[in-house]
This record gives sequence, C-alpha cells and structure tokens, in this order.
Amino acid sequence: MNFKNKTFDLIFAGILFCLLLLVAFPSFSYPPVSDYWSTMFYPFHSFENLPGKVWMHVLNIDPCEQMRYQPLSRLYYYVLHCFVGSNFMIFNILNFLMYFLSMLLIYRFILYFVEDRVMSAAFIGTCAFLFTHFDILLWSCHTYIIFGLISFLFGFINYVKFVKTKNTSFLFFVGALFLIGMWSYEAFALWPLAIIFLSSIKNFKNDSTKKKFWHAKINFIFLGMIYALYFGAYLFTRAINTYSAPTYKISSFFNLSSFVYASLKVLFNFLYNTVFVNVLPFLAFPLNVSENIYMRGPILEFINNENGWIIFIIGTFVGIMLTVLFIWLKNKKLCLI
Repeated sequence: MNFKNKTFDLIFAGILFCLLLLVAFPSFSYPPVSDYWSTMFYPFHSFENLPGKVWMHVLNIDPCEQMRYQPLSRLYYYVLHCFVGSNFMIFNILNFLMYFLSMLLIYRFILYFVEDRVMSAAFIGTCAFLFTHFDILLWSCHTYIIFGLISFLFGFINYVKFVKTKNTSFLFFVGALFLIGMWSYEAFALWPLAIIFLSSIKNFKNDSTKKKFWHAKINFIFLGMIYALYFGAYLFTRAINTYSAPTYKISSFFNLSSFVYASLKVLFNFLYNTVFVNVLPFLAFPLNVSENIYMRGPILEFINNENGWIIFIIGTFVGIMLTVLFIWLKNKKLCLI
C-alpha cells in the first residue's frame, strides 16, 4: 500500500468515526432494554445457585431453551459484567467501537475486489448509516453479532492471504476466527463455505489444474475440521443440561414449505428493505410501536391483510433477476469467479 492510499484510508476512517459518533453519542446513555434483563444480566445471578462453574451455564443461555446455538454470545457480556457490573454506558461505548471497526474491515475486504477507494468508501459510508438494523449500533444487546461479523471479516482477510501466499499457517488463524464467529451467532453457521468461492477467484491465484485440485483438497479438510469442532462443542453445551427439556422439537423445523417460504421472504426483504425503504423512507410509516419499533406502512399492511401471495411473486422475481444478473456478469467476464 502506497502512502497516498494509506492517507486516504486514514482520512476516511476519521470522517466515518466522527459522523457515526455524532449520530450515536446520545445512545451512550441509553439504559438496557428488555433483551439485557431477560437473557443476560438476570441469569448471571441465578446461575450462581446451580452446580458447576457459572461460565459453563452462561454458554448455554437460550431463551428458546436448547433450540439456539450461540454459546459465546452471552459469554462476552458475562466477562464484561464481571469487570464493570451493570455500568451499561461502557457496554454501549464498546458496542459503538466494534460497529465502527466492522465497517472498516468491510471496507478493507472490499478493496480485494474493487480498486477504486473513493467508490468503496462511499459504499461503506452509505451502508454504515442506511443499514436496516441500525439498532445494532444503538443497542449494545447485539454486540455478539458484531463480534461474530468482525471475526469472520478477519478470517476472510487471512484466508485471502493464504490463497495469495500458499502459506498454510494462515489457516490456523482462519479456523479459530471462523469458529468464534459461528459460536457467536448461529446465523453465521454457513459462512465458512464462502472460502470455496474465495479460492476460485482468478485474481487471487494461479488457475492451473494442479492448483485448483490443491485448493479443493485443502478446503475439504479445513471445512471438515471446522464443522467437526463446531458440532463437538454443540454436544458439549447440550450436555451441561441447563434446561430440563427443549421447548420446541427440532423435527418441526425440517419442513420443506417453511424453507421455501423463508427463502422467498429473504428475497422479498432484499428488495423492500434494501431498495424501496431506503429510496422512499415514507413507505415504512406509520411505525408500529409496541415492545419494539417495527416498520409498517401501506405495503406491509396490504400484505398482512391475507395477501401473502405477494411475497411469493416478488421473492421469485428477485431470485430470477439475481440469477440472470450472475449469468450475465459471467458471460461478460465481469464476474471474478
């Protein structure tokens, strides 16, 4: 990295920090929301009456009782709680700093694919303020999600270094970072599979058949070890028996129609939240305020009035358009894979 690029990165980081601080500063004094008391601080005290170490029971905190698997998610809060007690302002400040770091890491990761620093900085700046779940910045009860994201971003950056240098020592860092991210937030469970795509990017490696086979073999062994440790830890946490029995049966989640509908809702939200609401914010109003604040507006109101078929149509349309876009980029040789 030359001096000019480094100077630009520092200026961008400084501007982003100041703007985020301007927006988030009032939230530093926000008291904990209900998510804290019900699933974090209160159990820390109740676990003192259970046999064994408190931190082992903290690994298993789950409001849904053994249906979620994110053992590190509450451990961060417990460690901090041991040092600062219920001083929620420190939680809020650390949450802000981690959010800022995650944006810088996304910017750093994007530079592997886009050489235009100005465009990348503009994209990250927009993302940082128009992020749909902006309460992740304002409420520190979501710190574990940011921590998991940071772990994966560091992991992906180190994996790219491995692909470029063929130095397998990077994989030890990548493996540890991936596991931390997966154990922080279960929604990241499939993210390690992204290395299959990263190892296929032409700009990162020699495209010889021998190299392709070598990367495929390394990826297979690496992912096998990662998921073996991941599920091994699952068995360990469930053996703690913090809860007498699960509230839900796992079999109820293995329903094909539920998978299809959930996928279509994701595609619908991709268009609605990412495009429509950001371009035309008034579509989300009036808001619905109950135990939380939810977007409502005419479109969602219409869908909720027994017009769920719209999600099926729009979700299918978005899925087809994204597939067509990928094929077009591939044919035009604009896709890196």
